[in-house]
Amino acid sequence: MDRFHRITFILLIFTSVSVFGVKITKFYVPGGATNEAPIECSYDLEEDQLYDVKWYKDGSQFFRCLPSGDIVQFEVEGVSVIDRYAKLGSCSLTLNMLTKKSAGEYKCEVSTEAPTFKTAVASAKLRIIEYARRTQTVLEEPSDPEETTEDEPRNIAASNSFKIIPLLAFVLLTNIIC
Repeated sequence: MDRFHRITFILLIFTSVSVFGVKITKFYVPGGATNEAPIECSYDLEEDQLYDVKWYKDGSQFFRCLPSGDIVQFEVEGVSVIDRYAKLGSCSLTLNMLTKKSAGEYKCEVSTEAPTFKTAVASAKLRIIEYARRTQTVLEEPSDPEETTEDEPRNIAASNSFKIIPLLAFVLLTNIIC
């Protein structure tokens, strides 16, 4: 083997050795959420020791699980954590009080202890789903009853309820007969 091939072979062996050791076995960030979002990062260290598990939102660290079971939380705009489970093999959280600022890319980074400091990373985007809030329009009573026209909105809920009862009876009778 010439020198170039020997160096390439050694680099390949070094690269493949550094890849083994830590893997993310389960990673979950929902694609969309309204008020709360459970996020999970489970991992397998194989024969290595855990250094830490870090959670990031858009590149800013907001949470860290340590091998002792201790947790460290950092303030990041749009991120609020309520439930947290730091046990060896998993670092799971529940984000709450989600707002538009909570949307973004969430990343889990699992690192092993020295001397290798191997790292596995997984990430996914979280979108915040906002439902249109139903607003109730308050209609003012006209000061003069003669000003009321047929084109003005009126409460038709009472008149529609009488149409529903015969329809419901028809559906029930149809199911009984058939």
